[in-house]
Amino acid sequence: MAQQDLQDEADKNKQTREDRIKEQKIYRQYLAQQREEENAQEKELDRILEEEKAKQWAEKDKQLKLEKEARKQLVNEVMCTRKLQVQEKLQRKARELEERALEQEHIQEGLKELNREEKEKFVRRSGLAQEYQKELQMQMSYQQQAREAQKEEERRELEAGRAADKMCQDKIQELLCHSGVHLRNVHPMRRACPAKLPP
Repeated sequence: MAQQDLQDEADKNKQTREDRIKEQKIYRQYLAQQREEENAQEKELDRILEEEKAKQWAEKDKQLKLEKEARKQLVNEVMCTRKLQVQEKLQRKARELEERALEQEHIQEGLKELNREEKEKFVRRSGLAQEYQKELQMQMSYQQQAREAQKEEERRELEAGRAADKMCQDKIQELLCHSGVHLRNVHPMRRACPAKLPP
């Protein structure tokens, strides 16, 4: 009986060790499964973060593109307006020069005619010649005053143009502070201009 008890005790200890080993194996398997699940969760979280980051970058790129297009459109309109203003000013200047040339030609013709008449009838028409010369001087003085007035007007127009340029620059800065700007109220003359102008 004592021997049987010893055998039973040995079998019991053996079973206890086997059960403990089995439990440890199951626990290690559980820990391994937990680590795999955690790794899978971390990978899924990384994937979600990467997708969100890519979405944010795409949105930022879209916003920058919209701002660039709005800035380009406004700059094109400003440049088109300035081009029209310069063309109109050049045309007006050309007309003024032509008119002045014609006036000068008339004056020269008048002087030539006066010289011819003076040679022919110097004595008889000397008084008339002096009066005509005085009128010519008055006319030239008037033209000088008109040219000075024109210069003053051009100076005021230049100052007005600079003020308009400053307003355009302020408008550009204002538009750059907003996203998705689309300029719709465009003057018909600006629509007629080329879409691409030098920067």
